[in-house]
Amino acid sequence: MLLLGYLLGFATVAVLVRKRGDNMRSLVLVGYNYIFATAMLTAAQLAGEPITWQSVAAALIRGMYDSPTAMTFQGSIGDAVNLQEMVIFCAMSIYTLRAAVVLFFRKAWNYLRMCWRLWSAKKIYVVWGEKDAAAALLRDIHNHVKRAAAVWIPFSGKATTELPAFPATAEFLQRPKLGRICHIILLPDEKQGNLERVKKLDALGENAADYHVTAFLNDDLLRLQDLHFPHLDVCPVSQQELLMRQFIRDHRPLQQLSARSRTFEKSGILVPERPFSLCLAGLSRLNRALLLSIWENTAFETAAPDGRGFDAVVLGADPSERELFFRDYPAFRDSGSLTWQEGDGALALYALAEDKACLFDEIAIDIGTTSRNVEAALRVLRLLRRRGVEEDRLPLIAVVIHEMYEGSTSLLAEEPQVCFLQENSSILTYADLVERAFDREAENLHRRYRGTGMISAGWRNLGTFTQSSNRAAVWDIPNKLLLGRDAAELPADKRNKALWRLAEYEHRRWVAFHAAHGWSLLPVSELTEQEREDCATKRPAERRHTCMVDWQSLDSLPQHEPGLLKKYDYMNVEELFGTEEGDHA
Repeated sequence: MLLLGYLLGFATVAVLVRKRGDNMRSLVLVGYNYIFATAMLTAAQLAGEPITWQSVAAALIRGMYDSPTAMTFQGSIGDAVNLQEMVIFCAMSIYTLRAAVVLFFRKAWNYLRMCWRLWSAKKIYVVWGEKDAAAALLRDIHNHVKRAAAVWIPFSGKATTELPAFPATAEFLQRPKLGRICHIILLPDEKQGNLERVKKLDALGENAADYHVTAFLNDDLLRLQDLHFPHLDVCPVSQQELLMRQFIRDHRPLQQLSARSRTFEKSGILVPERPFSLCLAGLSRLNRALLLSIWENTAFETAAPDGRGFDAVVLGADPSERELFFRDYPAFRDSGSLTWQEGDGALALYALAEDKACLFDEIAIDIGTTSRNVEAALRVLRLLRRRGVEEDRLPLIAVVIHEMYEGSTSLLAEEPQVCFLQENSSILTYADLVERAFDREAENLHRRYRGTGMISAGWRNLGTFTQSSNRAAVWDIPNKLLLGRDAAELPADKRNKALWRLAEYEHRRWVAFHAAHGWSLLPVSELTEQEREDCATKRPAERRHTCMVDWQSLDSLPQHEPGLLKKYDYMNVEELFGTEEGDHA
């Protein structure tokens, strides 16, 4: 019973301090052992003796004096001679020795422990980047993977054992153990050296190394270039893309619009009465990323005269900024969804806030410093409330933060309609950078496409643009499920019509994605005779595509069989609702 009581007490204390640091846990558990040992030795000395305060005090003092030696394999354990007590003192001594090793030889202990994990683990997690960002990601990796075999490689300088990972250099990756999976995360690099690092990893991957790489690259590079890494399972991301993905996941435009305006069903599909409206005060790098991301997420049909799902006003962008934007994204030049206002972005924003005819679903503010952005958000909220706008009708206000000043941001901390977008910052998580569930789903989606014979290249042989296109289709699934929330319960004929409506939406989304990545229309009249015979649809080097037209115009494009291009979109939605393929004619 004594041994059982000791073990139960030790387990209870260990559970209570499980979230504390290793040093604190060791200190508390050694303290528990000391108290238990003192109690045992005191009770042993009092056994059979008359109980007086003098005898109790003397026994307690002797117990306190003898406990440290009994807990560290030193001296005698006095009158404790039965087997249970011997086992308890032995366990105490082993734990005390372990605590001392951890406390005084922590670096060596961690180094040996990580060496063992690297030798025995089937998966290795390599975090390549600067210390602060690496520390945050390593913590999340250890939260998700017990006894993770983690490696830290800094961009510059020499790695140390300060982080919970094996310190290494880039040469570590040149001698991978065969048969093991290696997850490599290239964290944001202000010197933009990650592209060269990925190219070197691709060369190493040619020798059958099983590398799964997530690399932070420049946002413009990812949107406007098509990179190829055929020997890697690589997922390139940018800080802006990851931040926008997290932002839109929490503030999905279609959900905001459904809560703010009336919706009705058309052929079994949800249709909002008006487009989603966005106001951008300033065309900064982050605001531009937000504009492009929301453009991709608002391709659904609405009851507007032209059916468009998105309206945006850009304030404070001078003609040169606008021209550069159109040169990078030419499909927007003739878009009726964008309105530009030059001049002071803050003054234009205040004027719109005072205009009773103008109320946006979302406002993004980046007109200068953090203080100016916060001040502008406060003033806009005051102006809207002065107009009598009800709290549940206030727009979502995204305030760009360049430097995190607690004093400034605290002014808006209690506002439920305000959120912050911190420039060059994103939450580095195991789910987004290592697990990459979206990536696996995108690869499965591509595999289904290959089954139709319309695509022949394998996933790794695709360029980063085509891979991103598949990922975008997966990220849009919540929109499709919301638009067609009742489609699966409809009778077969109505359900088929609903799926075709969703297929039309998928085509609109696909066009929006291409426009947001710098593609524009390739008129059929410009196709050569050979391209027409081959039913070619795109010129990747020119970033132009014949399919960037409306849904009805797809039938007039060259294709190997009638309706094939529309069938491509139908497949995308068919799988979501678990239905059998309908009539594709």
